[in-house]
Amino acid sequence: MDAATERTSQRVVLDGVLSAARCARLAWLLRALAHTGYRPHVESLNTWEVARCDPRLLPQLVAARQVVLQAVEQAFGREAELYIEWSGLVAWGAGSGIDWHADNARDYLRQRVISAVLYLNDQGANFQGGSLLFKEGEPRAVAPRAGRLAAYGSGEADAHGVEPVARGVRHTLTVWLTDDPAHSEDRKAGGGSREGWP
Repeated sequence: MDAATERTSQRVVLDGVLSAARCARLAWLLRALAHTGYRPHVESLNTWEVARCDPRLLPQLVAARQVVLQAVEQAFGREAELYIEWSGLVAWGAGSGIDWHADNARDYLRQRVISAVLYLNDQGANFQGGSLLFKEGEPRAVAPRAGRLAAYGSGEADAHGVEPVARGVRHTLTVWLTDDPAHSEDRKAGGGSREGWP
């Protein structure tokens, strides 16, 4: 196990990270602007795409991902050490899911150290299925609920999957974090700071 994996192989689940009203606004943004995603029955919308479509809508997404960053830093004891590597909204429709994997399992993803998923709607009320499952360790499963944040290491120690969505659409804000400023999403956008976009 390498040093990056050792220091991030903890998991946290935090409720009330974002209010129901803010979750609903992000879900609206996702429904309004999303496009076909990276796997069947998935739609997505990243920060760059919101900026291109309508910059006036960007502040609500930037503010939410900042809340996620700060919650993760505090929970993992890594204040002022992490940068957002990628952030976006993802809609998982009926039939979508993902098998066991690690979020930094490819060479071009090695910079990812912590993964964070903020749920924007409720399992049971808005969709069925769609739990976050871990191959080993605790918690073994996380049931999505609006405002709930699940954060975990991006490496093999936290291999995970998403149970198939049986009906409805599961909405999330997904944020991958790095400790390497060269891979900061904000730096790539020209902002250069940890504080996010203007």
